[in-house]
Amino acid sequence: MQCSVLHLCFVTGTVLCLFPPHKYIASCWNHEGDPVDLLKFADKTARFRECLKEDPHFLQKKVKQYFKDNPHQLTLSMSPDEAFYDKQATLEAEKLKEKIEVLSEEEKKQTYEKGLELRDLQSKPQDTSCLPVLKVSDIEPQITFTEPETSLTAEDVPVQYCAQPTNGVLYFRAVSSLNTLPEELRPYVPLFCSVITKMGCGALSYREQAQEIDLKTGGLSVSPHITADDSHLDVPHFEDEEHFKVLVKMTAQELSNGIPDSGHQYASIRASRTLTPAGELREMFDGMEQVKLMKRIAEMSDIKPVLRKLPRIKKHLLNSDNMR
Repeated sequence: MQCSVLHLCFVTGTVLCLFPPHKYIASCWNHEGDPVDLLKFADKTARFRECLKEDPHFLQKKVKQYFKDNPHQLTLSMSPDEAFYDKQATLEAEKLKEKIEVLSEEEKKQTYEKGLELRDLQSKPQDTSCLPVLKVSDIEPQITFTEPETSLTAEDVPVQYCAQPTNGVLYFRAVSSLNTLPEELRPYVPLFCSVITKMGCGALSYREQAQEIDLKTGGLSVSPHITADDSHLDVPHFEDEEHFKVLVKMTAQELSNGIPDSGHQYASIRASRTLTPAGELREMFDGMEQVKLMKRIAEMSDIKPVLRKLPRIKKHLLNSDNMR
């Protein structure tokens, strides 16, 4: 049994998303089980660890008991009804007969006339001139080039504008250089990116920030981007220690759960880490080193030292001199 954590997300208000999915709870509930008991993940995990401590082969014995040596089985077979179409025709004929018996002669006449009108309407050729049509002549032979415009905004950060027919929707992307970031802070960059849009900013708490993001944007995301190149928000909050712990545990759990499905990707990143400087950085951000780091942070009793590193990272990443 795989126990995951509770996810607190904001779509329209506060929504509690439970993992494993609701089907797992519904199946137990339908068989007169206690659905509340299934939500006590901490108690079940503690009990499982105690059983493993008492008997190191506890899990192997349970697999043998419930899977390998379990004689109980259920065989379900399905076969089509050979008289299905005949039964359907009979039912439709009976239903049609019932409908006709309750109609008066006038209603039967009106129904017959409407049927004739429908037949005439369906037999007429449809007017295709109202349908949108794209012809080869409608396509420009040459790709229209949009000339980007560059201007300076607050703190002299260069911003490039590219006008496109997006029906009033604005797509914004910013890049911040890591060149000035100290070496000891680099392993914490993925953690910084995952929590910066979820900790609150300016005068907004993290709940108010999430609501504003959902109301006015299609979502905000921050992620590390690595390129093999040899060339050189408003004020975020990092004071809510409890919420930061929840985000750290969620991130660590998601990384651990993704190892079985992405094992080949982790192996590829690990194998290429010594080939180029970018490969080494990719292992630090997206490889097993990041998984191990997040696991260590999630298991820390005092998370304040890590939380104090995030404002230091912010000074480098959200610096106008490094942005483009």
